[in-house]
Amino acid sequence: MFLKNYNLIFFALFIVSIKWISSYFFFDEELSTKIIFESISDGEQFYPQIKYLSQMALSQSFDPDVTDLKNIPIPVSGIIFHAILFKFLGFYAFIILEFFAILIFLFLFYNIFIYFFSKNISVLFTILIYFIPLILVETTLNNFQYINVFSNNFYNLRIPRPMLSNLYFFSFILLIIKMNFNNLYSYKNFIFLGLILGLTVSSVYYYFITELVFLLLFFFFKFKLSFLIQLFKNYKYYLTSISIFLFTALPFFLIIYFHEPEFTYRQGIIDLNNEKKLIILSYLLKKYLDLKFLAIVFTASFFTFVVNFLNFKGKKLNNTFYLLFISSLVSPILFLIFTTKTHVFYHFVNFIIVTGILYFIIFFFMLVDHIIRKKLNKIIINICIFLLLLNYSFIEVKKYQNLNKDGNYKTFREEFSIINSKIISNFDLTKSSLLSFESKLIIWAILNDIKYLDFANGFFTPKKDHMIEEDIFSAFKKLDLKKENFNSFIENRKSKWRYINHDIKKYVAYKYQANSLVTYQNTKDFEDDELTHISKSSPMLSQQSVIPRYELDRLKQEYDNYETDDYTSDIIVLNKKNQFTLFSNLTESEYCKVFDGDIFMMFFNKEKYSC
Repeated sequence: MFLKNYNLIFFALFIVSIKWISSYFFFDEELSTKIIFESISDGEQFYPQIKYLSQMALSQSFDPDVTDLKNIPIPVSGIIFHAILFKFLGFYAFIILEFFAILIFLFLFYNIFIYFFSKNISVLFTILIYFIPLILVETTLNNFQYINVFSNNFYNLRIPRPMLSNLYFFSFILLIIKMNFNNLYSYKNFIFLGLILGLTVSSVYYYFITELVFLLLFFFFKFKLSFLIQLFKNYKYYLTSISIFLFTALPFFLIIYFHEPEFTYRQGIIDLNNEKKLIILSYLLKKYLDLKFLAIVFTASFFTFVVNFLNFKGKKLNNTFYLLFISSLVSPILFLIFTTKTHVFYHFVNFIIVTGILYFIIFFFMLVDHIIRKKLNKIIINICIFLLLLNYSFIEVKKYQNLNKDGNYKTFREEFSIINSKIISNFDLTKSSLLSFESKLIIWAILNDIKYLDFANGFFTPKKDHMIEEDIFSAFKKLDLKKENFNSFIENRKSKWRYINHDIKKYVAYKYQANSLVTYQNTKDFEDDELTHISKSSPMLSQQSVIPRYELDRLKQEYDNYETDDYTSDIIVLNKKNQFTLFSNLTESEYCKVFDGDIFMMFFNKEKYSC
């Protein structure tokens, strides 16, 4: 059915083509640069990991003096297909995988819907459910928190989540529906079950927890009091599934076992004691008992009761998504009971919102099919699909038009492309070194086989914390920046609603996350206004960073005492918008300025480049 449904192939090709044709029309740049700028949200942060996995090199230091690092813990199944194709196809792998990701999304939901609806309506609902988040983003509805969370997390092409991780989750839904309709006990079903669970846990652990809870509830409601009898009677199927799961997840488990712990803590892992567990549980219960949320749960439960009472044709579809919603409510509580660590826990909350809204969308589809399906002939359905594609085309082209009209964005992108072209024209990156604070440029350099980086984003290397700090000290000293510049670089900054200094956060990530649940080393050594704000912050606010006073003092002291070596960089690129680099005083005897734009300045080492 997958290969025979040419409509789905056409739709996937159409969606990808509109995006990339628009990109090429409005921005003329080489492919690796374009791939970085066309990433969704912060998905480009995972591009270096794709590169590492394609080379089976997960301990890159980009430092000639550091060679014995442990591994970066990576979401293996979330980037494995990019890594494999990148190995053989280079940057075209990103475009090709976007096509296949969209095609698989359409295929999965079409095969879910075809169990309950006609072929034509299934195609319409499949296209519609893909476009709903894209349409919501363009409306005022996206200003509502729940809608915004759904539109950003249900499905888009951000790597690895939700581009691939959500496909595993949707595959799980399709498999459950298939098992519910057809013969449950077959080795094929349980092999796929183990495979999907293994891929999920290697990508997004909170999806995996929800899937486990769902399976327990699913088997319990299906077999009721004979649940344990069925389990022991058919133990071979369950053992098969467990074996496939362990085999699939083994690479991920090995990487986690041999990973660098300091890297993990930089990414937001926190230790949980009973006190912290109670804080999170109290937060969850408060949200669960909120009248608005109770109204949502009650409405979903009432709809499910009506569907089953009236024996709707799609009741198994409704029940599956309702049970997923309930499972997502239960999973964070069970996780807290058994775990000793957690990581950006708000993802659990976001997933509850996604499964909840998804349930109501599915219910709406069932209602539409039940009421007016006899009036939806093939011509009307095709007109609806055409209008959806037309609307998508308009939104996508308009987006690129607006980006092209945005002077700052356009200048940034054009200058970025210019400096990359100059670097490629004058240096063999496999033998060169780069000093830059610009994350996108560092990503581009890694993808293009840079040999050395004077320092790298804390997400790109498993260096220990003190190594990254020394890299920052060294960079500031080489640029002959003043102590005031360094102090500005590490200072705590408050935006409208949170504390975050994006300059230093690139390198320390979540190390100094601060909220009512956790602070660095559980300290309270902050300024009075900082401490007050922290105590009032949600325990889910992982993306807030405040460096304690004693840490600021330590960093300043170590910066003063640090003595850099005589090593000079081959290429230096500075962003003029970064206030802390404005006073750079590079020695003219060593470097020549080869580019000076509105945003970027670039210098080449005179030993490697003739000015």
